[in-house]
Amino acid sequence: AYFQYRQSVRQDLDNDFRAVIGKLSAENREERMAAASSIGTFIVKGEAYYDEATDIFINRLSIELDYNVLNAVRGSLLKIEDPEYKRVIEKILDIDRNIFTQEYVLKKWLNEAEKSWEQSKKDYSDLENEESNPDLKKVTLENTKKLVSEYHNTYLNLKKDIDELSKHRQVAADFLTSLFSKVTRLAPIKNLEFYYNSLNYVTMSELNLINSVFQSSALSSSNIINTNFNGSTMIDTTFAY
Repeated sequence: AYFQYRQSVRQDLDNDFRAVIGKLSAENREERMAAASSIGTFIVKGEAYYDEATDIFINRLSIELDYNVLNAVRGSLLKIEDPEYKRVIEKILDIDRNIFTQEYVLKKWLNEAEKSWEQSKKDYSDLENEESNPDLKKVTLENTKKLVSEYHNTYLNLKKDIDELSKHRQVAADFLTSLFSKVTRLAPIKNLEFYYNSLNYVTMSELNLINSVFQSSALSSSNIINTNFNGSTMIDTTFAY
């Protein structure tokens, strides 16, 4: 009877946890904020959902764009144990790095799509001015017009993807620095690796980033105030503006 009771309690808890996670994807902002706060109650070291709840919050950075919801997420993440902060921050850096590299690839594709679109428009213009069989010209123009439309749609879709990705990159950078500002004031997180990470347009205030490595990263147009980089290594990293 005791064993069955324990199973029943565990099942109820699991159902509650899954229900709250579902609300984290709700359309309504207030529901998502409430869910973010509720999931925080599961972040108790030694409890069954500690790691899962933490990872759900971290992965939310690839989806969520509302800063009010993200502030609730940050508040819940601050409940983790001190030694866990480095692991969490490294995972957030991984998300930021993936966005950074995806954006680079998409920009290359966008450039190629724009060239194809411009070339197809030129081809269409050249065909219009060409003197040839009217029937053949009509068919060729129709086919070329379709190509112009297809290349244009590809260009617009890629541009939309890049704009969306840029927003998520900025969200990840802002979230990371706001988490840093709470955590590293108490104790520095040593030996962090920033590799292909973007911390552009953020405010870095009162951070302790000693003995960190910054390689092929960007901290341009950022406000860096009373931040400790002692013992850190900077390689191919830009601090423009």
